[in-house]
Amino acid sequence: MNNKILYGLLVFLVLGYLMQFFLPWYSLAFAGIAAGYMSKGKPAQSLALFFLAGVIFWGLAAYLKDSASSSILSARIGILFGDQPPGALLGLTALIGGITGGLGGWCGALFGKYIRQ
Repeated sequence: MNNKILYGLLVFLVLGYLMQFFLPWYSLAFAGIAAGYMSKGKPAQSLALFFLAGVIFWGLAAYLKDSASSSILSARIGILFGDQPPGALLGLTALIGGITGGLGGWCGALFGKYIRQ
């Protein structure tokens, strides 16, 4: 893998972690934009990479928060969505994080491609 792509992935994870304390949930897209721009990869490659990174990042964060509270909140929210198990809600959370990060990375890569032309 290219070093610029690994650098972009590191930027994504660090920015995503730091921004979650001060900004709303969609700040992961801003981290993806910055990382996609810095990685200088192809747009499709950035979409896939930051989608996967977003899934792992938000999935792990949701799992850690959920396990710290003994899955009380996710069990109650699951009842509201038709008796869904807590794992389904964690998977949905990870999917939303992946879509947000992937689209952010894609936009950042397209912006970088446009600027460099």
